[in-house]
Amino acid sequence: MGVTIQPPERKTNAVRAAEPQVAAPRENERPKKRAVTILRERRKSFPDRSVTNLKETIDRLEGELREREDEKKRNAAANR
Repeated sequence: MGVTIQPPERKTNAVRAAEPQVAAPRENERPKKRAVTILRERRKSFPDRSVTNLKETIDRLEGELREREDEKKRNAAANR
């Protein structure tokens, strides 16, 4: 029967520290893209003032998405 020797810095009962969970950029963008899609569908079925409100909301969300995508591209280029 052999004896296994472990280095002193490694303990068998040591609990590994949990790594912080960072949301992926895609996970953050998906809800907004989905919201834009839903609002577009609703816009087609409402011919009154609510259409204008939906259009404004869609435009705002699309603008935010473009800004995030541009920022993501800038960050990726800066990290190269």
